[in-house]
Amino acid sequence: MNREEKRREMEDLIAQWRESGKTQKDFAKEHDIRLSKLRYWIRKNREEREPEGFLSFSLPGENSIRLLYPNGIELQMPAGTPVSVIRSLLNL
Repeated sequence: MNREEKRREMEDLIAQWRESGKTQKDFAKEHDIRLSKLRYWIRKNREEREPEGFLSFSLPGENSIRLLYPNGIELQMPAGTPVSVIRSLLNL
């Protein structure tokens, strides 16, 4: 298997993990891959999707606000969170 085929295989696996709702640990165990390998490809995939230093901000539903930091930390808050709190979290 060449590099491109391996990359596509891992991207498909990452997509499956995202849709599964399972923890990284459970998903890796279920698919018989090392957790460190799964985390490496998740990080690599995230870096390719979002420029370094970019903070993703979304409103996944009417009841919450989600911040996704470049290091992979995700923060979900109630929709009524004061703007001052959100602003301070954007500047971390």
